[in-house]
Amino acid sequence: MQKENVPLQFDLFTGQAVDARTRVQKQLDRDQAKPRQTELFAQREIAQFGVRANPHFPLSEHTKLVLIREDPRTDEEVECDRLREAERLMVQLFPDRAPLPDETGEAVIKSDPPAPPVVSCRLPIVGFRVLQRRKHIQVRTRVGF
Repeated sequence: MQKENVPLQFDLFTGQAVDARTRVQKQLDRDQAKPRQTELFAQREIAQFGVRANPHFPLSEHTKLVLIREDPRTDEEVECDRLREAERLMVQLFPDRAPLPDETGEAVIKSDPPAPPVVSCRLPIVGFRVLQRRKHIQVRTRVGF
């Protein structure tokens, strides 16, 4: 792609107009024709003298770095696990039911009240990695647990 205002020189032998610019000059003309991205901030606003790019924390000898265990579960999963644990720890208040006498005097065993509803959270107990591993690798599961 040539510019219209390019100064051309005539070749002595052929008499044709030839672009006699150097390769660098042609490259500069091509670069000027391309669109440029405008900078968001001026260079003097970006450059900060005396600031390190990767600062280190000033730690004293008495400072202890401790790893904190983070729970990746959501709030709903945590609450569901708490409910399951609470149901597992519940004890039946009146385990032995004595037969109650009927109007006729015969002992009638009344049926137990229905068990409290079990909260179903629809959340898998195993993690995502275990589920993916089971798809690709035959995994033995414990029997009786």
